[in-house]
Amino acid sequence: MQNSTITYKPIGLIRSRHVAAERTPIQHVFARGSKGEAEIFPEFAEGLNDLDGFSHLYLIYHLHLAGPAELSVKPYLDDAKRGVFATRAPCRPNRIGLSIVELLRREKN
Repeated sequence: MQNSTITYKPIGLIRSRHVAAERTPIQHVFARGSKGEAEIFPEFAEGLNDLDGFSHLYLIYHLHLAGPAELSVKPYLDDAKRGVFATRAPCRPNRIGLSIVELLRREKN
């Protein structure tokens, strides 16, 4: 399994006002009220059918700006190094992120 490769294809783009790592909230409580937008590419739009009635959505994304992978990191405001999988650090070997976001519907023009 060590030499296995997993390939995935993007189905859209995520945009937010957080574009610089040093100005991005480190914990979700500091990001409350932050708005972003998920754009689904047209060929995948049908997959959005039947989301009415849902309040939240899981977003799985590629951490394309993360630095090199590290297995031990020193979290912000922590005195000791921790295993990267016990933290929210983006410098993971697989660069996959996960967020639960609230759905806000935009009126179509």
